[in-house]
Amino acid sequence: MNIELQLRDLKTGNTSHRAFDSADACRAWLKDRPKFTEVIGLRSKDVPDEVNDGLKAACRPLDAEEATLSTQLEQALDAAHRAAAEARRKEEEAAAAKHREEMANLPPDAPMKLRYLFNKGVATSDATDTRTPSEACLEAVKAWVEERNTWVEGRGQVVGDANLEVYPGALPDGVESAIISGTFIPVTAPAKD
Repeated sequence: MNIELQLRDLKTGNTSHRAFDSADACRAWLKDRPKFTEVIGLRSKDVPDEVNDGLKAACRPLDAEEATLSTQLEQALDAAHRAAAEARRKEEEAAAAKHREEMANLPPDAPMKLRYLFNKGVATSDATDTRTPSEACLEAVKAWVEERNTWVEGRGQVVGDANLEVYPGALPDGVESAIISGTFIPVTAPAKD
């Protein structure tokens, strides 16, 4: 049975792996584990529990110096993870603030994204877009949904979920519909009373 261990150099923090032809060879190496080489665990899959337990028992424990280095590495890794998470959080906050500012400065007639759900109606897809679509726009969405309902009604379905891009107010010159584009997912039609 081939056994492969995941190792960590306690001086550098670098990880590596080492393979053994048998559990006995691995056990012998673990008893005399080289100084400053920490065994993180098994890389091999499907190692029986009793073999795994025997290997763990055979491993020379970390001495005080090695244990200190291991603790310092774990603390450094934790600090790096926290710093990376904080950097991601700040990036996400900055992106959200930029998006809110962009949405607040949109012209009233700029294209808008709406979502239709058969059991809830129409709502703005982006919560930061505080504009209200005109009645004409909402009528166009209703007509768009009703037309697509005719496409799927023969299969006992209705438009269940639709995402649309619309002109929420006045239409640009030469444009005849408030609907710019849209996609939908049909669902089983509710039972009729």
